Order: sequence, then C-alpha cells, then structure tokens
Amino acid sequence: MVNKLDWYIIRKFLGTFVFMVLIILAVTVVIDIAEKLDDFLDRRPPIDRLIIDYYLNFCLFFGNLLAPICIFLSVIFFTSRMTANTEIVAMLSGGVSFYRILRTYMLTALFLAGISFVLNAYIVPVATKKRIDFEYKFIKKQIASWERDIHKKIAEDPKTGQETFVYLYSFNQLNNTGILFTLEVMQDGDLKRRIDAESIQWVDSTRSWRLISPKIHNFYDRKEVIQRKPSMDTTLLLTPDDIFIKDLKAESMPLNEIKKGIELESVRGSGLDKELTMEYYRRFAYPFAAIILTLIGFSVSTQKRRGGTPLQIGIGLVIAFAYVLLVVAGQAIIGDKLPAWIAVWLPNFVFFGVAFFLLRIAPK
Repeated sequence: MVNKLDWYIIRKFLGTFVFMVLIILAVTVVIDIAEKLDDFLDRRPPIDRLIIDYYLNFCLFFGNLLAPICIFLSVIFFTSRMTANTEIVAMLSGGVSFYRILRTYMLTALFLAGISFVLNAYIVPVATKKRIDFEYKFIKKQIASWERDIHKKIAEDPKTGQETFVYLYSFNQLNNTGILFTLEVMQDGDLKRRIDAESIQWVDSTRSWRLISPKIHNFYDRKEVIQRKPSMDTTLLLTPDDIFIKDLKAESMPLNEIKKGIELESVRGSGLDKELTMEYYRRFAYPFAAIILTLIGFSVSTQKRRGGTPLQIGIGLVIAFAYVLLVVAGQAIIGDKLPAWIAVWLPNFVFFGVAFFLLRIAPK
C-alpha cells in the first residue's frame, strides 16, 4: 500500500529525473543546432519537419539512451540531499525499515524501466529511422545515393549445400535501379545456375525485382542451357534497404522486425544475424540498468560523508561510467567466445553484484 512517505519519495524521484533529462536534452539540442546550423541554413529544411521529424525524434533517442544515467544521478542527488538533511535518519528512527524505503525506490525504478522497454523496443527505433532519413535528405551534404561493386550472399540451404550470391556493378538508391546484375547459385563449389541482366529494377507494388534483358544459364552434367528473355520478374531475399544500408540499421528496427531479420539473415547466411541477435538481447537488458543503477545510487547516497553531496555524486559518476564502459566495450572484450545473450547481460550481472555488495555495507 502506498502511503504519504512513498508519494514523497516518488515525487522527488520522478521530479528530479524529469528535470535531469530536460536539462541534458536541452544542452544536447543546443550543441547539435550549433554543429548543424550551417547545414540547416544551406539546405533549408521545412521548420515543421525540422522540429517533428528531427528534433522530436532526436530527443526520444537520446532521452532513452541517457535515461539510466539520469535515473542514477537523480537518485544520488535527491537521496544525498535527504541524507544531509537527516530525513533518512528520521525515517529510520520513526520505525520505517531501510528495506521499506528501498522498496519505494525499486517500484519507481521498475516503472521507469517498463517505460524504457516500450520506448526501446517499439517507439525509439521508428523515431531513429525517421531521424536518419531526415539527416540523409536535409543535413548530409553528400548524399550517398550510389553503391558500387556490390557482392552479397542472399541465401544458403544447409540441406543441399546450395548458396546464392548476387553481384551489381552499381545501385542507385534514388530510383532503386541496379546496373549489370548477376545471380549465381553454387553447390559444393560448382556453378548450378547463373542469371545475367543489363539492369534490375525494384517494383514496390509487388515487392519483386524486374530484370531487363536477362540471360539465364542452367548447368546440367557439364551441359549449359541458355534462355533469353526481354524481361523477367522475380523475388529474391533482397530489398533495396538490404543493398543501401543506412546508419544504425539494427537500432532503427522495432523488436518484431528484429526477430524477422534474424531469421532472414540466418537463411541468407550473411552473418548479419549476429549483429541483430545482439541488438535483440540488448532491448531486454538495457531497461534493467534503471533498476541496478537505482540500487547502487541508493546504497551510495544513504551514508553521510565528509564531502557531502558533491563527493557522493562523484563516486556515483565513477560507478556509472564504469557501467557504461562495460556496456559499450563488453562485446569487444568478450568477442565471440560466449553466447550473445551473455555478452549483452554481462554488465548487468557484474553490477548487480556490485549493487548487492554496496547494499550489504550501507548503514541501516
């Protein structure tokens, strides 16, 4: 049951958190505007699209990204202030147990972690895609609309051993047209089928490719059978987005699309399924940072220190940045020696142990 003391802590927690997020986002937006001001003046994007398609989505992305750190700093800031004002001591002297106070912190952190999960899984990826699209259209001075010498493995059948590869001399992202297309089907090192075409065009209405002047080579027992057609429509495990990959592709895919992407890239045998698998597990692991950092912040802030609030904030920042460093560099340190889910969850495992230790030694 939530009482007045719980609401007092919840108001301080959420109020400080919102204030921290708004301050950090305001500074981040100002820095971004200063950095991109020349691009805005040069390309003159519509003001409504600049605000809605770019900076609204910009704030969603960075707000969610920095939320665990803001939660951590909020907990340290308002809890250390309560400790300095002997409010925590008064609560404990009044018969409220240390863990009863902690429960309110944990429930608030769980609420924020739930919001973070929904944002991280479904809303922020869409916002990221819109932001990246806006940058490619209005901000980047040299839009990379052409890709050259494209080689991709688009299918692999483990039962038959067949592998399918495509080659394009160039691909234009603006009209979704490729030049000098080749498709090869290989089995045990032998060429089984080959299709050459002068050009290839993506047909969005049918989600298929139209080959212009295709020449089809089929190989049977060292014999070659050739067919020629003026045009041919075919479906491939390939879309224009797979050819022209923009920044933050995995981060701009909602959770349900990541699952489909993992299955698709596994069939292709492209190796991109590993990156998508990492991102899939990260969507579940990242919100738990709010809970773990709240636990650490509470444990650090309930003890009076000679340096007061600044010292506690300093200690908290060291722990927080160590956590972020492990999150960022964890996969690079571990490599492919451990499963993807362990690499993603390792920072949570390590710092949950740190949080448990700090909680044990915290004065009660």
